[in-house]
Amino acid sequence: GTSSNPDIETDNVISAGSGSDPFSLSFSDLSPNITYYIRAYAANSVGTSYGQELSFNTKTALSELGTVTMSNCTSSSMVLYSSVLDDGGEMPSEVGFYYGESAGFELSTATKVQASMNEHDFTVIITGLDRVTEYSICAYAINSAGESVGNSVNFTTLAELPIVFTSEVKDITDISA
Repeated sequence: GTSSNPDIETDNVISAGSGSDPFSLSFSDLSPNITYYIRAYAANSVGTSYGQELSFNTKTALSELGTVTMSNCTSSSMVLYSSVLDDGGEMPSEVGFYYGESAGFELSTATKVQASMNEHDFTVIITGLDRVTEYSICAYAINSAGESVGNSVNFTTLAELPIVFTSEVKDITDISA
């Protein structure tokens, strides 16, 4: 259990069978970054006896990240959003995004931008992008277990809108201008 002095009445029990031979058990489906308390027990018609209590801490797991979404996309900028779906038992110390041109995209050469986090969501504004260029983007999170990287998505920046000037109206007649 997660409290000191676990017992068979109120905590999780894993049976190793019966007999007097030494036994061992494996535990699975534990939560990351939690202190667990364990002790062996034996029961017979007289009652239940408990062994010495031991405790251990499970390790922190890598964070699980949500899909990257974007908004306010222009020819040279975009706003990126993602979230930490599961923090692995410890809030990340850093979150952000990797991005680079899709052709030959690799994390080792990608641009890394740290984002600000609000609860489990994080966002960043990226500027200075090339127009009509396809970029690959993925989220990352760092905790004591290491760096996790989400799936990458592709996005193409927009073309620049043409600039239009309206000059004065000239040569006005009764049927033309």
